[in-house]
Amino acid sequence: MRAMKTFSDLIRVCWVAAVVAIVGTAPVYAADAVGRIIAVEGKPLVERSSGGRVELQRDDPVYIGDVVRTGSGRCKILFEDNSIMTLGTQTELKISEFLFDSQKQERSSMFDLITGKVKTLVGKLFSSATDFKVRTPSAVAGVRGTFFRIDASDKTDVTVFDGEVEVSDKSGNALRLTPGTRLSVSGSGFLGGIQQLSPQQLSRLQHELDVRLEDSLNNQADRQIRRRDLTRRAVESLEPLPTGKDEGGAPDAGDNELPPSAPVEDLQSVDPARTGNANIQLQFVPEQQGE
Repeated sequence: MRAMKTFSDLIRVCWVAAVVAIVGTAPVYAADAVGRIIAVEGKPLVERSSGGRVELQRDDPVYIGDVVRTGSGRCKILFEDNSIMTLGTQTELKISEFLFDSQKQERSSMFDLITGKVKTLVGKLFSSATDFKVRTPSAVAGVRGTFFRIDASDKTDVTVFDGEVEVSDKSGNALRLTPGTRLSVSGSGFLGGIQQLSPQQLSRLQHELDVRLEDSLNNQADRQIRRRDLTRRAVESLEPLPTGKDEGGAPDAGDNELPPSAPVEDLQSVDPARTGNANIQLQFVPEQQGE
């Protein structure tokens, strides 16, 4: 029996490792890593399924069975199937199940939202063989490639920004939500009917949980924009390219006269209305010294 279990575990490890290699959107940390942290605010913690509790940092892996607790912080997780989960403050989420076959375009995932707020952009698959669910103490939300938010406390609120979500109560009754709608569920069943939200309400609910990247990605993009502005100005005025310092080595006051660059958008705050439910690939380029 022990030998059989060991062989089964080996097969599982090899299968998951192959999936990670095929997906290619995240570094391979360990055979059973199912995603990684791509943005952090504050000091969220993770209780590992293997035991122990650690403070999460950007690029940390997450595993099946992990429980993430944000406390007063927030974090954003990119999973192997290109799904993105943003966890708000005072949130507790368990990764209960995560199976993904990129070649067959099949997925079976279960996340237990014990309490708190989660915004999810589910990576799109090209087949119908997908099963992505978020379970709370009072409801289960099943989705097929969509953008939605779930708030769990003494009741569950499900809000859909794009796509469709089927919400089931504890008795098995189900209602289907479409874009721009919200449904509340308690332990005794649905609370009222499906609500149609205004664009203002949807915008507030969508952006309330945003976590902006605080790493070199934004810094590099900002420098590139500024260099482009400097180059354009030098070419248009037929002047030498500014160096950023005057002859005495002090910062060049002329740089401060340039109009401010447009703010760099958080590349992970995906708006399906603009980009579609697209696969997202990130590249974090180490910062260059002396820039």
